[in-house]
Amino acid sequence: RPRMSLIRAASTLLIPVHRGREEYLKSLLHSIARAQSSLWYPSAILIATSDIADIDNVVRPVAPELPVSLSTHVFPECRNLASLRNRAAGIVATEWIHSVDSDTLIPPDYFVKLERAMASCPSGVHFVQLNFVPVAKSFWARCEGLIDTLVLSRYITVDSIRGFNGMNFMVRHDALRSAGGFAEDQLAAEDVELGYRFWKLGMRAVFLPDVAVLHRYPDALRALLRRKFWHGRGYAMVFRRCPELFRRTAGRTGVFRTHWKTIIKPAFFLYYGISSLVFLAGLIYETIRKRSVATTPSTHHWLTSSRA
Repeated sequence: RPRMSLIRAASTLLIPVHRGREEYLKSLLHSIARAQSSLWYPSAILIATSDIADIDNVVRPVAPELPVSLSTHVFPECRNLASLRNRAAGIVATEWIHSVDSDTLIPPDYFVKLERAMASCPSGVHFVQLNFVPVAKSFWARCEGLIDTLVLSRYITVDSIRGFNGMNFMVRHDALRSAGGFAEDQLAAEDVELGYRFWKLGMRAVFLPDVAVLHRYPDALRALLRRKFWHGRGYAMVFRRCPELFRRTAGRTGVFRTHWKTIIKPAFFLYYGISSLVFLAGLIYETIRKRSVATTPSTHHWLTSSRA
């Protein structure tokens, strides 16, 4: 089977960021600057935001450290992450879009590992799911990181990918365009919905578990539960649009066996119970609202967007 070519890849590192994460963004850029070079080191870095008008001032101190060009774009019309991703994708000129969340960090050998892993991938791959390692200080944040790992393992495995994790991924620009981009009526979980749509369209996706960013979780319990409620609302919209996704993933146990020592702790069960109730509250709230969610994605403005 043909493999990826061993030539320098043309990729843009896309970083969506919202107000309140400026310091996270700067530390992420520092980590990118310190990372070892490889054939999959990005050709350019694009930072997209909807609510940080002075984004240039935020990144200016870090930009000289980076060995590639850095551009910033403000899209005030974007009301959620899905629309921001689409608008930013519309101005990417490279074959690949490599997206990481602003609250992640790039390990020094990240792009070296990515090069090695991509060398063994089939040449016709449309989407590459990359991994994450939770980084948390508080006990509650560590619990949340483990829960995320368990949940994602239900639909992301080396054998099958039926939903994406938008925290760290790569996608061919033309594949994203042909699939219609992210569903902009999704409040959250737009990555899960797009991944399932890719799967139904028969697009080829691979999971590279050894290529991982460090994902920083908020330490405050209130922030974690607010995040959980928001995710509950997003998943309600996904299940309304794709009810079969729940049926296909509900029976998977994923990595439970790997983390059983943590899972059996009473304190973990306490947090799991509280966070599950909050997630369920978000899901019920969104269901009761009976938002009008189409069975196909809404109009995606990134297809005709211009540089901001």
